[in-house]
Formats: sequence, structure tokens, C-alpha cells
Amino acid sequence: MIQSGILPSEILLVTFTRRAAREMIQRSQVLVREDLSGMLAGTFHHVCNVLLRRYGVHVDLQPNFTILDQDDSVSLLKISRREYLNRNFSKKKQPKLPAPKALTTLYAYMGNVLVSLREALLEHHPRFVPSLDHIEAIYQDYIRRKVSLNALDYDDLQVHALRLLVENPLIARKISDQFKWVLVDEFQDTSLIQAQLAEKWADVHKNLMVVGDDAQSIYSFRGARYQNILEFSGHPDCRVFKIQNNYRSTPQIVAFINANIPNNVFHKELRAVKGAGPKPVIATTADRDQQAQFVVRRIRKLLAAGVSPQEIGVLYRSHSHSLELQIELTRKEIPFEIYSGVKFTESAHVKDTLSFLRLLSNPRDQIAWDRALMLFEGIGRVTAEQISGRILQAIEENRDPFEALRQLIAERQADGFEQFKLLIQKLRSEKTPGGMIQIILKEFYTDYLETHFANYRERRRDLERLSEIAARYKTMLQFLTDILLAEQIEIEKEVQKESEKVVLTTVHQAKGLEWDVVFVLSVNPNEFPSRWAVLEGNTDEEQRVFYVAITRPRRELMICRQLCTVPAFDDDSVFGSDGFDFLADVPEDLVEFRNIEEQE
Repeated sequence: MIQSGILPSEILLVTFTRRAAREMIQRSQVLVREDLSGMLAGTFHHVCNVLLRRYGVHVDLQPNFTILDQDDSVSLLKISRREYLNRNFSKKKQPKLPAPKALTTLYAYMGNVLVSLREALLEHHPRFVPSLDHIEAIYQDYIRRKVSLNALDYDDLQVHALRLLVENPLIARKISDQFKWVLVDEFQDTSLIQAQLAEKWADVHKNLMVVGDDAQSIYSFRGARYQNILEFSGHPDCRVFKIQNNYRSTPQIVAFINANIPNNVFHKELRAVKGAGPKPVIATTADRDQQAQFVVRRIRKLLAAGVSPQEIGVLYRSHSHSLELQIELTRKEIPFEIYSGVKFTESAHVKDTLSFLRLLSNPRDQIAWDRALMLFEGIGRVTAEQISGRILQAIEENRDPFEALRQLIAERQADGFEQFKLLIQKLRSEKTPGGMIQIILKEFYTDYLETHFANYRERRRDLERLSEIAARYKTMLQFLTDILLAEQIEIEKEVQKESEKVVLTTVHQAKGLEWDVVFVLSVNPNEFPSRWAVLEGNTDEEQRVFYVAITRPRRELMICRQLCTVPAFDDDSVFGSDGFDFLADVPEDLVEFRNIEEQE
């Protein structure tokens, strides 16, 4: 495209992660030897954020809107839910409703798949359909609160971006006219709203190219629509190109992959490019304890042979499948890290620090005011909410919120109020986000860490790294936006550097990653595949999850199963001991079978 005369600014590249976008641009720059920095590239949420900062005024958004993370969304929804119930019911007569976290997931699902609240309830919480009016009222209150805070939650970015295009045809045409080509990666994982956004962005020039693997669609639980990629070939004049060379795995692993490709519309036979390696291993152990012992013995041999710890990945369907392994790794003093734990940006010390930057960037951000205030001695939740409420009132009356803060603190005597005021004054005099974080650490938060956390040194190092990342940014708003939209693995890599640890992760979190050696745990009926998924008729998606797992290794693949399994909440009278088995019909010539004794 570039070589044919299309400018980088005329190409929109949408990827599953921003890291993928950067890698694609870097590789393209090597090929075309041109500066591609003008290209808009990133996740759907990133692209929507950029467009809303630019054109959001047309859907009543101020450019400095705050993006709420999961915890903040739940906290805000908790207030809406609590106040609605207290306002309309006595304590003893309040109806049972989904918890705030379940409600955020429900509302996000509505936006992703573009269904009504009733349809979303029928799909995920049918027992609460009789409470539809209550849940709708809470939803409307939640929306009003976000508007008053000038805030959007993660899924609002897409909802408002689509609304911008639908309600403003001239703006929609201007945006679409800019992009002569729209390229979308991992299209099998897009939701209905994302597919519609891609169509809208490509509306003028009609040049839309998508890349995807229909065998790797595994995110239906969060609204991904498998049919998007299947139906795409129905576009007029659509051309389909099959990418069948596999550059990651050995021929032995690729042969096993081909034998396990889920039934799909676009049949393909992968071809290995790399040299030969060992056959995949199916190791049968007595139980999970023996599985853990076997995996750890094998890991120790790999490490002794010179394999780097971070090149060993252990994958599983559910975190519960890894508990025995975690214990055994700890016992044998093998360092490991678990992906899909608490996000770096959702850890308490990072959220505390970012709350100061958020309230300075968007003084309407009541959640940030409350969090920052409550860090100081003598300020509890009630007092913090009173102060933040008065600050928001001052904004509504077109008064300076920080002058209102000064007056409010002058009325109070506790030392914490004066300390908060002085810190805010110093932060307002600093313009760079990196400098602000250093002020927070120096003037207040280092002492707070030592007082409140046993691992304060580790948390302090996290914040020093956060300050280094922030120093790359000229504006606080751009830093906050990037850090809050960053994918979990991406930001953890930034903060922690390259770790020398074995990786434990769910298959869903492993998507897009690869290792030299991969273990897949507990591939047993009713465990992997998940019996709940099978009962709900999602066997096809479970097959795709297994496919993702076995396509992660470069050199070695070891699949573990047990003779004796005792799933949590087991009830043979309901489920029986049999179930769907991924390994029942594996061609014997493609794998090596091992029965593992207590000691090898």
C-alpha cells in the first residue's frame, strides 16, 4: 500500500493488542524504509479513544474524559445499586439482584453484542428477568453518574464511537474518507459492535481487509462473535486467501495440530516450515499431585539442559488446575509467575498514585478524589464523599474546583487535610506526569507505603518504573489514557522487565503468546473441556480453546491427563464420570504415550 502511494495516515490498523500493532509497524518500516508514525494503529478501544478525544463533543463528551477501570466501574455501580435499593425499599424488603460486578459484566455484554437488557438477562441471568425494571433503573442511574463525572467505562468507548458514527453522518464520512484501507487482525475475536465499527470506518473506500483464524475464536463469554469471520466472505467481491505455512512449530507438532483442527468453514492443512523435533507427548498420571511432580521433574531437566525459564509455559483451562503445581514448584524452589492475576494498573499502590493524576486531569472524577482523599489521616469515606461532592457542585456552578478545595480544607482541622492541600498545590505546579509521580513519592506516598504494606520496597520499585514510563509522555492525559488502556501482559512486561520465571497461565490469557516448551494440564473429560461449557452446548468453542493451547509451542508439547479426577462440586448422579474427551481419537502414530509412575 505504502509503495503504491497510499500515505501512512490513510491506513487504519486494528489489532488484538497494541504490542501487535507496534510490531507490525516496525516490521513494515523495515520493508518499505519509510516513517509510518502517522498511521493510526492499535486495539478497537484505542482507536475509539483517539476518535472520541477528537470528535467526542458531537456525542456530548468533553475531550478530557476519564476512562474507568474495572474496579472503578464496579465501585460506581455499587453506589447506583445501593442508593436505588435504599431509596425504593426498606432494608428487609429489598429484592435480590445481581452483585455489582455481575451487573458490570451484564451491561458490557449488552454493548458488545448490541442486545437489549432483557435479552442479556435471558442469556446470562434468566432468574433475574422478573427484576428487569430494577436492573434497568440502576443502569440508567449508572449512566447518569458517568456523565456527571465526565467518565466512560472500557466498553463505553466502543458504544460512544459507534454512536458518533451513526448520529453524525458528516463526521462519519470525514473519518471514513480519511482511511483508504482498514486492516483488522484477529477478526475471529471481534464482537458485533466491533464488526460494525470496522464496516463504518471503511464505508467510503470499501477497502476492508481482515485476518483471522476461525479455529481460534475463544472469547464468546465476553461477546466475541464467531460468525463475524464466517460471514465476511459474503461481502461483494470478497477474496479469501488461506495462510497455511506454520513458522512457529516443528512438523511433529504441526501434524498433531492438523489432526485437531476444529470443524470449520475454511478448511486448511497447515504446513511446517521449521526443522524436525520430538513428537508431542500425552502423559497419563494417577492424579493431579502426580501430574505436578511429573511436570516439575521435566521442568528441572529442561532448565538443567539450558532452556530459559521464561521459555517454558504451563497452560490450563482453569486456575484451579494449577494449584498442586504451584505448591510443587514452590517446594522445589523453581521461580514462576502467573499470568491473568491482578492487573498491574489495578493494584492498590498504582491506583492510589494514578488517582492524583486523574483528579488533576479531570476534576469531575469523583472516584479519583475519594480515593486520593482517603489516603490521608483523619479522612474517611463519608468525609471524602462530602468533599468531592462539594467540588463537583463547584464545577456545576462554574467555580474553580481547586479554590473550592482550598476553602473546604480551611474549614477542617485534621493534619491530613493540610497535607492533602499542600500536595495538590505542588502537583499543580508540575506539568509532566513523570515529575508528578516523583512528587507523590517524595512528599507523601513513600511513607504511606512503608506504613501500610509489608512489601513496600517492591511496590516502591513498581512506582519508580511507572514514573519512568510516564517520563516518555509530554501530557498527563495521553499517559493516563495509554496506561489505562494498556493490555495486562504489555504493561507488566514494561514494569517487570524480562523475568527469568516459568510461566503459568490460562489458555485464554496465552492467546498470541508462544514458548519453546509447553505443558497443557488436566486434559480430562469434564475438566478440559469444561463440563459446564459442554452442558451449555459450547463444545465447539472448547475444541477451539484446546486448539489454541496446542498451537503455542515451538519445540516441545506435553499434554497431561489423569486416571483419577475429582472436579470441584462433583456430582456423578448429575454429570456421570464420562464426558467429551479431546484425546479419545488421537492417531497413535502422531504422539508418544507415557504412563507416569510415582518416580521416573
